[in-house]
Amino acid sequence: MTKPRKPGSLADAIMTILGAIGRDTAAALVKRGQDVVYDWADEENPALPDLDRAARLDAAFVKATGERPPVLYAYRARIEELLGAPLEDAQRKVAPADRLSRLMVEVSDAARAYAECSAQGRPDPALTRKLKREIEDVRVQLAGMASDLGGDVP
Repeated sequence: MTKPRKPGSLADAIMTILGAIGRDTAAALVKRGQDVVYDWADEENPALPDLDRAARLDAAFVKATGERPPVLYAYRARIEELLGAPLEDAQRKVAPADRLSRLMVEVSDAARAYAECSAQGRPDPALTRKLKREIEDVRVQLAGMASDLGGDVP
């Protein structure tokens, strides 16, 4: 049974990488056992890769898929979650019209990714990852809206 992982989390990022390059390749790359590397993808396990190993995994993923690095984006998402706003907005207040415009762009991107996934009987993992990223981008914009108003989005 597959454990559910929070989209955009470090565990989800590691699992995405393992799915793309394989446990054996990942383990060899970071000079750790396959079980250790797989444990990094478990949200209930406190063990995490150090910065160098995480960067190596991200680099291997980018080389293998041409997609954005999952660990880097998980780290960024966590920072944005702590800030309550996108990094670009952390040091300045965003005008409501700009925030709404950004949100609509992200919702449109998410809708397009959803359509791509649902058009296939069984979407390929790259499309599923894209959809998860787009949904996370919408969440970040909603969190920014709430932060602008002094609130929080669960």
